[in-house]
Amino acid sequence: MAELAPKFERLLEELLPRMGMGRNALQAYLDTRDETFWLRAEDAISRYELLIARHEQSSTDLIDGYLEVCDDMMKEQIKFARTGKYSAATSSDVTGEVYHSEEKMQAYMYGVAVSQFLWPQHYHLYDFFFRVLEGLKQQGKAPQRYLEVGPGHGLFLTSAMAIIPTAQFSAVDISPISIGLSTELVALTRPEINCNFVVKDVGDMPSAEADF
Repeated sequence: MAELAPKFERLLEELLPRMGMGRNALQAYLDTRDETFWLRAEDAISRYELLIARHEQSSTDLIDGYLEVCDDMMKEQIKFARTGKYSAATSSDVTGEVYHSEEKMQAYMYGVAVSQFLWPQHYHLYDFFFRVLEGLKQQGKAPQRYLEVGPGHGLFLTSAMAIIPTAQFSAVDISPISIGLSTELVALTRPEINCNFVVKDVGDMPSAEADF
């Protein structure tokens, strides 16, 4: 599918040799993907290339972030299997270490963005998101207001902007780093769209405020 997704293919060419035991499983999964998958992946990587270029980074930073997410996930699974507990018991346990850490949060956001296409369950969610929004639009029921809680890497938010550009957009996230990345991604890829970004725990917002 190199002709459909040359940028995504280049990312895979750099990533796959670093995958170790998971390489064959990932390749087998990719071999089953349809044209829509490759076009979406190319669009997403094209958006993120603009962001990493702004930060004077490269695709290696996306890959490093993805591998860090995979490594952390595996460590937590092993820890839970052995102890019945994860490292963090509450959201406050990770607020300082992750949500407010620029280095950790940026790597995590890069990694999760890549995982949207490399983890089957993540891509299923992304595909469901597209089908619902596009279905509503085709039925003439496209939402006029769109609130995203936890925009994270910004792919869902900027994708929604492409599908329903006339909606009024808002986004709230507990992490200022996440909001910063999402804001940058919108400015770089959907500059014609206005979005109200709020740094806050949505659970602490009164209902009237949450209505934006």
